[in-house]
Amino acid sequence: MFSSAIDSLVSGSQFLVSIMLSTGSNTENPTFDASALSVYNATNYNTTNGSVTETQYPSPFNKDVAFPQDLYALVLWAFAWAFLHSITARYILTPLSFRVVPYPEFNVDRASVSTEYIRKHKEAYVKAEKDRLKFQTASWRAFLYTVSTVLGIYICTQESSWVFNSKLYFEGFPHKTTFWLKVYYNVGFGNYAYQLVNVFFERRQSDFAQMVCHHVATVIVMLLSYVLGFTRAGVVILLLHDCSDPIMELAKSCLYAGQKAFADAFFGVFALTFLITRDYIFPVYIVFPLMTYSKYEDGVQMPRGYGHYFYPIAACLYVLQALNVFWGYLILKMVTKVLASGEAPQGDIRDEEE
Repeated sequence: MFSSAIDSLVSGSQFLVSIMLSTGSNTENPTFDASALSVYNATNYNTTNGSVTETQYPSPFNKDVAFPQDLYALVLWAFAWAFLHSITARYILTPLSFRVVPYPEFNVDRASVSTEYIRKHKEAYVKAEKDRLKFQTASWRAFLYTVSTVLGIYICTQESSWVFNSKLYFEGFPHKTTFWLKVYYNVGFGNYAYQLVNVFFERRQSDFAQMVCHHVATVIVMLLSYVLGFTRAGVVILLLHDCSDPIMELAKSCLYAGQKAFADAFFGVFALTFLITRDYIFPVYIVFPLMTYSKYEDGVQMPRGYGHYFYPIAACLYVLQALNVFWGYLILKMVTKVLASGEAPQGDIRDEEE
């Protein structure tokens, strides 16, 4: 039913969809089309006699991606997320935050006889202001990651023939980049590209530098895997890094809204999901086997003749794993603190570390 609705939307507005999702025909490309470059030249150096020879290899670029139209579409989605964020923040999240995080009531009679009451009321007022802004940020991210995660799960269920076998991410490379894979890449890349810019305008936390590194590494992985055709691995990597985030943001939204019972429950689910997906599945089934499965049978690194294009992807994946270990440590630190004190977390541990 969901697929039929999407197909109807696409067929009814083909021009708009072809621009936003870059799903139109790649045959008409007045500027440049990498798929037309079926052969590239590569320089080989003969170590025996020092001679230089030139060998022709197939183009390393994804033949299902039209250049530069599809790259324009990725950037367009970043602006689309920024526009949607602006609209939702103004007309939905801000009014909602005033309802769920109200200002503390001010008692004139008590204020007239107690300066201590005035001081505490001022502190409560400032805290309500901060919690309101945090609620808006967390709620937006919860929506953002929920959309990405649901879409990723739907696509993985449609691609079940290879999604649970990391060897098949590379076996038979290059693979067809299907309509839904392109949709997910547009949504995901736009999300992280926008966040990479927006993080400089949000309230900074103690892991600001790590967050910037995470977004940069994610954008590089997505862009290169899309252009080079490693889209099977790219889709799974994106889903593994997204699926725990909406749970965390829901926990934070509930906490700032004063719903501590729901916040505790969501935090427990988040901690378990994060540790399983990012600190177990990602390194064991993606990072560690990467350099083995991403080679041809003769041991040559994919793509043939241009294996050095793959190394930045591998480097960024190791960066992401290092960050996952760091955040896993913070999560375990909070869990240990909760178990030792018997008290639920009172906020984001990254705020406490500032």
